Amino acid sequence: MTLMTWTFSVPLGITHEEVVEWIEKHYSKELEKKKNETDKIFFLNNKVEEAIRSIQLEKSALNILKNEDPALYLMKAIRDIHVGEESTVAWHIFSGLSGGLKDRRSTIHLALTGNSGKGKSSIQEHVGLIFENIETVTSSSAKSQFYKADAGQLPDSGIMRFDEAEGSEEALILERALTDRGLTIPTHDTITVNRKYKQIRISQINAVWRNSVNPPADEQVSNRYVFLNVNESSKQDRLVAEKQVKEYCYDLQYNKETPCIELARAIVTKIKEKPIKIIIPYGYLIESSDYGNRRSLPKFLALIKTITYLYRFQRRIINDYCFATRKDVEIAQLLWEQAAQSEKTHTNKAQEQLLSILPDDETNAMDRKQLSNLIGKGISSILNYLRPLILNGIVSYKEVFDGTKKKFYWKIKDCQRVSFSIDWNKIKVEDLWNKIKETVINLDGVDEYNFYDAIMDDTIPEELMTLLKNPEKLGEESLKMKTIEIDRL
Repeated sequence: MTLMTWTFSVPLGITHEEVVEWIEKHYSKELEKKKNETDKIFFLNNKVEEAIRSIQLEKSALNILKNEDPALYLMKAIRDIHVGEESTVAWHIFSGLSGGLKDRRSTIHLALTGNSGKGKSSIQEHVGLIFENIETVTSSSAKSQFYKADAGQLPDSGIMRFDEAEGSEEALILERALTDRGLTIPTHDTITVNRKYKQIRISQINAVWRNSVNPPADEQVSNRYVFLNVNESSKQDRLVAEKQVKEYCYDLQYNKETPCIELARAIVTKIKEKPIKIIIPYGYLIESSDYGNRRSLPKFLALIKTITYLYRFQRRIINDYCFATRKDVEIAQLLWEQAAQSEKTHTNKAQEQLLSILPDDETNAMDRKQLSNLIGKGISSILNYLRPLILNGIVSYKEVFDGTKKKFYWKIKDCQRVSFSIDWNKIKVEDLWNKIKETVINLDGVDEYNFYDAIMDDTIPEELMTLLKNPEKLGEESLKMKTIEIDRL
């Protein structure tokens, strides 16, 4: 018997050949081991349902990637699981996708900070449901991860998640290696149990997600992350409470098998199937508010490239290149708003609030009691916020003796937001075309005016803009994708 002569029933829209091809692709080694004809047929029949379901998922995923807005679909799929924090969800989606580009320079690493119990782990766990290749590190030895990399057991083009990563020196060494953006493969020198020298090469490229109450103390490590803060507002607390009631009282829970999550995961898997080459044709006109901060612009450009990576199924590919459009930078600018304030200071929300009040000069320095009254937090909390700011050279203080010893604080580092802009009126057809020709050699058959229109006319859809900018305007309604079932046999 050959696979092509083996008979079975298939639903409408799926062919016999597609099922056979899928089984051959995923189970060829297992089939080779089945020497007995009866055993082989039994094995094949048990795989038909799995094959059909996987093919249905892939076709549905491709339809969304080609004909709908995949970013909007993925965000709404997560919205059924994680309430609020839409921009933070979007950042994690694009970070997870960035590993598929297989380029260390374009991989987006995220550091999520906030008080304990405010949902740092939850948001990363929920978004992680739509990714196949994700590993969470909690209490394991950092050194063990180096040996896993050496043995080829570390995820590749996936996600490494450090949960509650308050950071030993050993853990920071691992983070430095995993977030390295250099062109050379990072290495780690160690001693084996036999006390012999060993150099481990970390060839895997993964996005790193960390969450902690405070940012890492190591400035070198901090500079490699995009810093985000969880929403600790009373409104968000209320939304979470309502969600908890639904889960615990009415058994409305979600997991990897929930249909909308399965389909979202199929979309992500299809996107990350292969890396592509991306050009940002208008890159020469992107302006930074702070050119002295050399690490920020590459992070912003990596975000644009990852957004293009997601939308590539709706773009024309020219000589293996996909081109970023106006929509991609508009989405990137909306997302960057969340990270703009903490890009220089690497601060959590409470520290950002403190910095907004602290004066810029010693003359107007304020003591802890003044800061406590203005912020509405206890003096001990104010001290906890100040310590890392002083350690990282953002805040300074002086001691004054006036019957009692008092410390007065002020900012000594520029804490202005890092932002990026582009003047679309400056983009001319000829300039754009000449920039493209510097990289893409053969442009025969491509009309420069049609190309210009394709770049400029592709703008962010209103619903996605609202979801990222003013999600409360959408109300509590989501796609209700939990009701969308893919046919089960």
